[in-house]
Amino acid sequence: MILLIPIFAKKHSYNLTPKLPPPNVFVTVHIEDDTVIKNVNKIQQKLLSVDPRFNSTLQKLTSLHTTFDIFYIDRDHLQKAKTALEFAATMSATHFGPLNITFQRIETFDNITFVSRTNFGSKIVLTQYQKKINEIFKSFGFMPQSKFKYKPHMTLAQLGHDHTELMHKWDFLLKNITKFGNFTPKKLQICAISMARKDLYYPVLAEAYLPQ
Repeated sequence: MILLIPIFAKKHSYNLTPKLPPPNVFVTVHIEDDTVIKNVNKIQQKLLSVDPRFNSTLQKLTSLHTTFDIFYIDRDHLQKAKTALEFAATMSATHFGPLNITFQRIETFDNITFVSRTNFGSKIVLTQYQKKINEIFKSFGFMPQSKFKYKPHMTLAQLGHDHTELMHKWDFLLKNITKFGNFTPKKLQICAISMARKDLYYPVLAEAYLPQ
């Protein structure tokens, strides 16, 4: 007599994290300081003097900014995100003081993105703000999506796939310390990532004033 013993397959339960939609907004401060803009323009003109093809790679002077992180926020949750932004602005300023930013040197990221970095003091405060902003946005249900270590910067030019021949043509600008200026932004913004070619700045979806 053959005894049949039923065998039950063990079910595995996996803790799967739902995949987030791609980011469509970023939290940022708009750089509108006249001195900074004037000095960025000088550097961009030097790039154009080396090769006019740099023209299509330059960041618009009206759209200079420094980003804290990127998120996905749909229209239905925009008011909630604005509340998070207002809370982040207040809490960051309360914990870490005024957001005073000094840009003073030029670097590249992978020789593709041409940027100005901040001085050490500004880097510390911006990093503190970034951590607090992300902490608060997470508490409101918005997950930061940047895959890179936070490096406070202002983009001056960005090479596309069709600009590889321009690589290293800006190297002569990397050797000198370039002081762009110092400024204190008045507000945080949530902006749409996409900007039409004709626009002067990214679409602003929400703003929150920083306590001075």
